[in-house]
Amino acid sequence: MEGLSLPTLFFHHYIMTEKEFLKSIGKEDYIFPYFRSKKEALEAVRENGYSLQYCPDSLMDKEIIMTAVKKNGELLQYCPESLIDKDIIMEAVKKNGDSLRYCPDSLMDKDIIMEAIKEDGDSLQYVKPSFFQK
Repeated sequence: MEGLSLPTLFFHHYIMTEKEFLKSIGKEDYIFPYFRSKKEALEAVRENGYSLQYCPDSLMDKEIIMTAVKKNGELLQYCPESLIDKDIIMEAVKKNGDSLRYCPDSLMDKDIIMEAIKEDGDSLQYVKPSFFQK
């Protein structure tokens, strides 16, 4: 991150996430010093699920994501869509029905919707009307 002053980095922190910032400067594969391995990322997520948002996509896997969403379903928002599967979504909506809003349309099914509604009836608002026409 040479050439960027501390105030610039500080400013960007509040405008966008670190991942977004790194992507904007062409450094999306940068690995934060405290996440040099999947083991370190998993330990951080076990300690604080919100650490997932700082985990580079290249280190994320199902175990790390499941560990995070078991703590808080809303953490699904920090998962790359390519790594999300029905098991992860189901775990997320069991913890927090509102996490249904982060479910890719291609993975949304009746079981996931029912589980989300069971946890929080208001989560029905995240189901597209076209789903009911199937």
